[in-house]
Amino acid sequence: MTLVRRLALKMSGAVVRFASPGCREWAEGLEREAAFIEGDWRALGWAIGSVRVLFDRREAPLGSVEEIPAAARRLVAEVAVARFSVPLYLFLLGSDHLLKILLLRGHTQRVGCGMVVLACVYLAVLLLAQAPQKEPAGADVGANALYYRSELARLLDFHSRLWMWLFWPGGLLIGIGMVLEEPGYFREHSIFAAALLFICIGFVPLHRGVVRKYQRRLHELDAVLAERQ
Repeated sequence: MTLVRRLALKMSGAVVRFASPGCREWAEGLEREAAFIEGDWRALGWAIGSVRVLFDRREAPLGSVEEIPAAARRLVAEVAVARFSVPLYLFLLGSDHLLKILLLRGHTQRVGCGMVVLACVYLAVLLLAQAPQKEPAGADVGANALYYRSELARLLDFHSRLWMWLFWPGGLLIGIGMVLEEPGYFREHSIFAAALLFICIGFVPLHRGVVRKYQRRLHELDAVLAERQ
């Protein structure tokens, strides 16, 4: 076996080891294909292409109704982190610009800082208002299944409709406020401006990925419940 072929197989094996639980089967299939591809360099190219699996982080699909309580608990933890970490960042950003309102003298700069503060308050209240339902006590499969499905449906609805209509205005308000706060800021700090543009461009596919994630979980849950009946 040549060095190139060994490198391809080792790379494919590493992808399998570090793949997320929900993509492990996909990674294993790509690894098996790499072993039968004719041409060492083609096999290496295939192995390099399989690295894309590492960027798709999925939890293991539901295999039975007994796994529903654990899946519901993971969802609760996932939502709690996002629901409080993002408002904390918005609080720090808003506090910083609230202080600048008192320190800056220019009227336009104060207006810009005020826009950032209002946007931060608006977005933080919006996130904190998305309170999840009370998690069912115990490991009753029926109660957890009902809770898990209702929470997935709520999150899917929020990200599908409300996110685009409510979060984009807040983000736009922050951007305009920062421009008014320091005229010429993005021109003088071109690296920051380029990074911000990259984030805005990448937000759309990232958001669509979140929507697809909740859709996939709903389909998995419905499939498992249908098998039980």
